[in-house]
Amino acid sequence: MSAATRRRWWGAVWPVGVLLLVTGWLLYPVSLHPRTLLLGRPFDDVFESVWYLGWYADALFTRGVSPLFQPDIFYPDGWELGFAVMPPLFPALFAPVTAVFGPITTYNLLLIGSTLLAAYGVYRWHRAMGGSRWGGLFAGLLFAFYPNRQTYQHGFLNFLLGSMWLPWLLLALHQAVHVPRHRGRWLALAGLFFGLSIAGAWQFVYISSVAAGVYGGLLLLPAMWRERGAWLRPLVVGGLVLLVVAGPLLANGLLTRQRIGASADFPLHDLIGTSTSLERFLVPSAWNPLFWELARDTFPLHDGEDSIVAFGFSTLLLAAAGLAWRGAPGQAHRRVLLALAGASLLLMLGPFVKWQGQPVTLPLAGGVRVPLPALLIYDLAPPLRSFHHFGRLGMVAALGLGALAGLGLTMLLRRSRPRLRPFLVAAALLALLLELNTQPQPQVTAAAGMVRQVDAWLAAQPEPRVIVEMPLWHTAKAQSLYYSLAHGQRMVHGYSIIWPAHFLAARPALETWPAETAVAELAALGVDTVLVHVFEGQEADFVAQTLPVLEANPRLEVVGRFERAAPWEGGDTYLFGAITPQVDPVAVTYVLALR
Repeated sequence: MSAATRRRWWGAVWPVGVLLLVTGWLLYPVSLHPRTLLLGRPFDDVFESVWYLGWYADALFTRGVSPLFQPDIFYPDGWELGFAVMPPLFPALFAPVTAVFGPITTYNLLLIGSTLLAAYGVYRWHRAMGGSRWGGLFAGLLFAFYPNRQTYQHGFLNFLLGSMWLPWLLLALHQAVHVPRHRGRWLALAGLFFGLSIAGAWQFVYISSVAAGVYGGLLLLPAMWRERGAWLRPLVVGGLVLLVVAGPLLANGLLTRQRIGASADFPLHDLIGTSTSLERFLVPSAWNPLFWELARDTFPLHDGEDSIVAFGFSTLLLAAAGLAWRGAPGQAHRRVLLALAGASLLLMLGPFVKWQGQPVTLPLAGGVRVPLPALLIYDLAPPLRSFHHFGRLGMVAALGLGALAGLGLTMLLRRSRPRLRPFLVAAALLALLLELNTQPQPQVTAAAGMVRQVDAWLAAQPEPRVIVEMPLWHTAKAQSLYYSLAHGQRMVHGYSIIWPAHFLAARPALETWPAETAVAELAALGVDTVLVHVFEGQEADFVAQTLPVLEANPRLEVVGRFERAAPWEGGDTYLFGAITPQVDPVAVTYVLALR
């Protein structure tokens, strides 16, 4: 191997090594304990994602049925998964891995892999625009660990799988213009990456369209105007690839959406609640333990953890530098990147300007809210009402701002003395990692603490059972799906962003438990077994107050009492501080037979 080849090889490998090390650090402890630990709390959506992986493996390799319908969840009508939060492609592709290693390990491998692929995609895109390796690493780490993506690293596997293709989509569009010799190949790849992003999460129909529409439109349209004849065939090829990858998913999703009806649309009030409030741009990441109190108590999360959207002051300063100096590398791309960041920043604010979680009102005619373009989109495009979180467009803004920041760092390095460059790189990356820090991880769950004796008992029953778990406010969450992998029984409840209509109709009566109206509704649904959960430290009150009420009902009979099979005994001390893995707060389960 020649010296030049070794240099090229080393120049390609060491950036991947840096990304791997930083990813391992920021995702610790699951990066070293993928079989036993999960990022997220015991009732978070992480267990929904784990369930999807487990269900697809079970459906394809054990039951031999279509995974697009689950007959045992939301019993008796079952659960249509054609328009569920996790499209079928990736769970089906990784079903063999799940069958061998289990859903928890597979989930963590996808978490780590999607993060690396996202970071490396930004790096490649940045290098294609003329940026330096260090600038590309800065931009890649910002996008991969942008605080809103850190929220998804705590359970939203679908958004991690969808967003990891965004930088590759932009890279393909960039290369289609700047490498005309391979234009058809790059547009075919653009169609592939667009389709794969939708295959990760349905909402990337909208998110990827914004990214491709703004970036691709500003980049491709002038070139297409100059060479109109040369673009027709490559565009057709790219469109066909997109249809092949995403067409079946979209067709099935649209058919399911039609069956679901209006419940697939989100009301305007929900969109206001899930848009970004202006002060969140100025508050440090609420996932950073260094700023936990400031970012959660001093500035409360009015709209939940999805509102954690800080880009970081180091990013904003370097992005400003990338815009300010003339002759900066990638100067031809700055206008497009600024438009990409600006359009997505504007859209993520939602229908109205908000401050501290509330729409800003002007003192006119009793109070007028300040409208934004998203309101016009909501009014004029009803199909887009299935997109219920404008704040998630921050991922597109992170791409634009990160690329500008990387170009700013590249410019500073090229204009500085060689002896100063290591210090500039160290200062920029340390500032970024300080703002993106997640150590010690604030929310980790131990798989050993999510094992229940009652699931083993249910799985051992000779006849199928129809169960419900109470109280419903706790059990109609993701962990109930996860537990169904262990017990395998039919259950009238479940968890979904878009709830089945028959469950919504029954839920008001079920929430009156233990009143007779709930018991009658359960009997009508065919329930024969009720699991009543008691939280840690509350069993004495339950035995004194609630249990007598249940035993007084002639239709109910207590048939068992079960504890967690493997309670977590304390926490471990990890490299970055004490991390105490959480467990399901339910300590005891009483089983009642319903006659």
